[in-house]
Amino acid sequence: MGFHSLLLLAMLAWTLVSARKCQNITIPVQISARNAAFDVAVPRSGLEVTDFALDFGRQGNNYSQSILHDYITVTGSYQIFATYCSPDDGPGSVLQILTHGIGFDKSYWDLPFNNFNYSYIAVAVDQYGYSTLAWDRLGIANSSHGDPLAEIQTPLTQAALAALTDHARKHHSPGSPDGSFKIIHVAHSFGAVLSYGLARDDPSATDGLILQGWAMEKTYFSYFVFGGNLISVTDLTSAYEAGYLAAGNQAALHTNFLGPGQYDPDIVAYAYANGQPAAMGELLTIGGAMYGTSDFSGPVMVITGERDLPFCGGNCYVTGDNNADSIPDMAKRFFPNAKDVNVTIVAGGGHGLNMEYGHETVYRAMNDFLGSSGLSAQSSRRDVAE
Repeated sequence: MGFHSLLLLAMLAWTLVSARKCQNITIPVQISARNAAFDVAVPRSGLEVTDFALDFGRQGNNYSQSILHDYITVTGSYQIFATYCSPDDGPGSVLQILTHGIGFDKSYWDLPFNNFNYSYIAVAVDQYGYSTLAWDRLGIANSSHGDPLAEIQTPLTQAALAALTDHARKHHSPGSPDGSFKIIHVAHSFGAVLSYGLARDDPSATDGLILQGWAMEKTYFSYFVFGGNLISVTDLTSAYEAGYLAAGNQAALHTNFLGPGQYDPDIVAYAYANGQPAAMGELLTIGGAMYGTSDFSGPVMVITGERDLPFCGGNCYVTGDNNADSIPDMAKRFFPNAKDVNVTIVAGGGHGLNMEYGHETVYRAMNDFLGSSGLSAQSSRRDVAE
C-alpha cells in the first residue's frame, strides 16, 4: 500500500468531536533493526497455518529458536499512520502515545462501537485533558506493510516506536514550554511488550508507562495461538499477503480477548469484522523481546484482566510463586528503579479490557494513576497558563 509524502505532522483533516480536535497524520521514519532470519516457509494453505500453530505452541520446544538461522540487519523507510488528538482549548504539555496489540489497529483506543462509548481517547482527552497519539503498528492497517516473516518483527516495530517517540519530542506543540513536555507510553498486549522494550533499551525515552493486558510471562502464549484458530488472512482480504495470520472465527476472538460475562455480545461480531492480523515474524519474536530489567525511574502501571489468556493462562492469581500476589505482580522485579509500580488486576476481565463492560473503570484507573504520579495533564495545563 502506497502513501503520499507529507510534511511531518501535516494535517490531513480536522475533526471536532465533543471537546477534542483530532487529525490523521502520516509520519515518515527511517529505521534499522537486527531481525532474525528464520528457516521456515510461509504457510499458505489452512493446513499449513495449522501446522505452524502446532509447531509454535508445542510444549517443551522453543520453536523460534529451533528455526533460527541467523540475524540480519533490516533498514528502510516506512510510513507510520497515526491520529493525534488534543483538547479543544489547546494541546498542553503531556502526550500519551497509544500502541495497540495483536488483532487490532489504532482504533482499539477509539472504538466506534456503541457510538464511541468505548473510546479510551474520549476519556483521556475530554475528561482528563491529555493529548494522544494513536498509531497503527508497523505492518498493520494503514502504516507501511512489509515482508511478514523477515521484516515485520518485534525489533523493527520497536524501532518504529522509538522513532515515533523521538519525532513527538522534536515536534511537540508550540504551547508546551521547553523542558516540561512529557510523553507517556500507554500500550496493550504486544504494544506493551514493545513499550517495555523501549523503556529497557532507552529509559529516557518515556516519562511514564501504562502496560495494559500484559505481564512479564510468556508461558501461555501457546494458549493464545491455539485459541485463535489461526487462518491465513488471505482467506479474508487481499489487503495483506500470505504470512499474516488472523483469528479463524468469532469464537476464536472471543476466546482470546473477552472474559466470561464481561462483554456486550454484539461487540464480538464487531471486533471480528474490524480486526487486524498478526505477522508471522511478530509471533516468532515476541517472546524473545521479553527479557532483562529496566533502569526506568518513572511511574509504571500494569493493569491486566483476572482472566487474561495469553499472559496469565486465564487465571492471573495462580502464580506458583509465594512471593507474588499475581502473575502481573512479578513485573515489579523488572523495574527495580521505578518511582512506583502499580499492579491492578481487573476482576473477571479478559485480555481485551477496552472491549468489556468495565472499560470506563479501567480508563479512570489508568488516567487517575498518571495524575497521582505527577503526570496530570490538568496540572501541566495550569502550569502553562500561569
